Amino acid sequence: MTTLSAPLRAAHASSASLLDVEALLGYRPVASVALYLRRRRKPPAALRVDLPLGPSPDGEELARALTGLVARVPGAGSAEIAVFGRESDDRASMRRYAPLVRAIRARLAAAGFEVPRAHFVVGGHWADADADADADADADADAVAGARGSWRRLPVAASGGGVAPSELAGHPPDAHHGPFVPIAPASEARRARSMAALGVLTNALGLDHSEEAAGGRDVPGGDDSLAHPSEVDIVETLLRWNAVLTVEPGSPPPSDARSVALLWSLRHRVVRDCVLMMCAWGFDAGVIALHEATEPDESAIGAPAVYDTFLGVGRRPPTPGALRSAIDLLRHLVSCAPESMATPALTMLAWLEWARGRGSVADAYLEECRRLDPDYRLALLLQAMIGHGFVPEWMGADSAPTLCRPQ
Repeated sequence: MTTLSAPLRAAHASSASLLDVEALLGYRPVASVALYLRRRRKPPAALRVDLPLGPSPDGEELARALTGLVARVPGAGSAEIAVFGRESDDRASMRRYAPLVRAIRARLAAAGFEVPRAHFVVGGHWADADADADADADADADAVAGARGSWRRLPVAASGGGVAPSELAGHPPDAHHGPFVPIAPASEARRARSMAALGVLTNALGLDHSEEAAGGRDVPGGDDSLAHPSEVDIVETLLRWNAVLTVEPGSPPPSDARSVALLWSLRHRVVRDCVLMMCAWGFDAGVIALHEATEPDESAIGAPAVYDTFLGVGRRPPTPGALRSAIDLLRHLVSCAPESMATPALTMLAWLEWARGRGSVADAYLEECRRLDPDYRLALLLQAMIGHGFVPEWMGADSAPTLCRPQ
């Protein structure tokens, strides 16, 4: 799977690319083969697969598969290879992966991709896995420390990475770092309270559950049967969302009934689009989105519109603090609401993770969307974007111009 990266760090060229792989995946992998892809006029990307089984894997089948995957990544021109050892490996045992590196390098080169470097990583250290091209198998095997140098300590990433999944076992899961953290299902008591709150909403509006299940299946700019002013006061709803998105750190989360009401409002297309912009860029972005939705012929607000922003158009990245708070809030809302209402929030979570460069986490949220509602069009659009290697323009941007749009 392709994921996104930030600009390269000021570090040794090899360790910098390894740290970028770690930043892309959200953790330092183990028992893995990772490729760090440099792309023409696009941010770098990464691919990760499990190490093949066997005492000394030659990896011909894996090399063919990896080469086919690299060929599908838009703009890929070169690939650095990194073999992350198993927890049982030590530096000396890493030599058995030299044939695997050789096979992957040969396949990539034959397909026209440059392979400037190859590395071994184990126990928090890395070594150059390159060997002389004319070396025989024994010499290549002895080159585990690298033909050009010895083992070096791999720095811990500034984001707090450098931790293998097994080392996270004794710590609370972090939804903002590392592998995907599933949302815990609601208890029976909480589910009963949520269904009661949902019943109050549906009865008050005279809707049945078939109408409720059909709402919101749309893409920005599309049509949906429930997006009309009589159903919701959009301005009042956005103010309620702003109130819960901007609470002081440590404040208690919304009650179950309030959470259901907030999720209910996301069935309205305009509310959903405005709240998504608020989650990424704050209340002003939601106001811009509302203006574009209610005054579609007004050109003074500028471009791109919400739909373009959803596709990643713009140079200003989302505000990190606001985005983190929004993700925590949406995860809480999903955790205490009926599954029938969760798809819009899960899709928003997927987009927010994609917007900050965590493609694998975004896909995990989309997988849950596919389970709950395989026809939800906004989720299908985002899934297609990720599958085709779309990256936001703001990834790696050095400046932060006017809100939500380039200058």
